[in-house]
Amino acid sequence: MQGKSIPIEVPIIVNLAGGKGGVGTSTITANIAYALGEAGSGFGTIGVIDLAYGANSTLSKLLGVPPLGTNGFWNYITARYYPYQDSSPNITPQLTQQIALITSGTIEAHRIDWALSYVLSRMSNDPDQVGWALYNDIAELIVNKLLIHKPSLVIIDVPSAIFKPLAWAVLMMSRIVNVVVKAGSTHQDEAMEVLGLVSAVINQRAQLGLAQPDVFLIVNQAFPGDNTANELKARGVPMRGTSVLPYSPAVHYITDYMKDLAVKYEVPQDKFFRQWRDTILAIARNEYEVARSARQGRGFFRLKS
Repeated sequence: MQGKSIPIEVPIIVNLAGGKGGVGTSTITANIAYALGEAGSGFGTIGVIDLAYGANSTLSKLLGVPPLGTNGFWNYITARYYPYQDSSPNITPQLTQQIALITSGTIEAHRIDWALSYVLSRMSNDPDQVGWALYNDIAELIVNKLLIHKPSLVIIDVPSAIFKPLAWAVLMMSRIVNVVVKAGSTHQDEAMEVLGLVSAVINQRAQLGLAQPDVFLIVNQAFPGDNTANELKARGVPMRGTSVLPYSPAVHYITDYMKDLAVKYEVPQDKFFRQWRDTILAIARNEYEVARSARQGRGFFRLKS
């Protein structure tokens, strides 16, 4: 990609897990994507990229695509660097409910780990070089595979145990960053570590003269009286806004046992479900409005030449 500049003419939203696994980031991403892409919603096609490792792909499962079933993100990335993979995999977004989904792919987690080690060795273990290479790769994937479906925005779901240069790459191209944290004081140090990475990227973007992303905090599975959001604010976390998703038994049952999207349902007997669903819809509407403002001139990002 040397000497070439490819515009990513679509706003990028990054949903980033602020802690260990089980935070609920992929569940939130899937429900927001469905709410935006639902027929008659008026938001147009929604692009989604699943960065999960191997079979651990909650997002793709909830959007109706079996894990390891179709070529996707990791097929694309490993093909560019790892000599033991198909060098030209066919990557076709899965289309459902006005969602164009690039799945995590068919590569098992242990093979992804080996491939990423190979990427580092090829680039002399230089994280900056690896980060920019992955930035270019993701931008090219969006341009070549998603933009043909004319999405109004692209949501990238980033799991907690992600390769840090990859997290850096998607944060560098983001218009919105949603940091998802699990409610409770025991998870705050994990959240601060992730927010530290976000702050570092914001500083680097400022040095490069790039527009800054809007950072939002989503506190998940909160019980009444939870104070996680205020405690994180007191620790100096910069953010544009905060959303709190209550713990709902109905959401837990629909997600974990029915393997379905809770936002599609009405559950009047669960008093917390309505609050959860209304908050998901409010997040979706807000992200679309911020994305629309980006389309009106608040900045796109180009590949590093």
